[in-house]
Amino acid sequence: MDRNDHEAISFLNKYHIQGSPPISIILNHYALYYNGLIVSIFTVGTHHRNPNEIVISRVCIKDGYRIIGGSNKIFNMIKQDYINTNIKTWSDNRWTEGNLYSYLNFKLDKETKQDYSYVYI
Repeated sequence: MDRNDHEAISFLNKYHIQGSPPISIILNHYALYYNGLIVSIFTVGTHHRNPNEIVISRVCIKDGYRIIGGSNKIFNMIKQDYINTNIKTWSDNRWTEGNLYSYLNFKLDKETKQDYSYVYI
């Protein structure tokens, strides 16, 4: 694991509600930097149930930032690295409406009903 991996994991642990995914499934981090610091990141990994599938497991933007076109730039880099590969992702709509994925031209496969969740007290 190099400095960029440590920096990405630290960023995700600070700004993403789920923190960083397990290092064992991470294939790569794709980040945007501003003044030398990460402001947005996508994490690509293998699916936790099917290691032959590629999944965007985290999308995270630093608190207080809005980066117009940033997610599109990152996703274009991912598509270049995984040409002819099906890329999957999901949205926990308790936190967002998942509009980012339609903007990036993902096709909605299905919606699942609400499930249990844990909260910090």
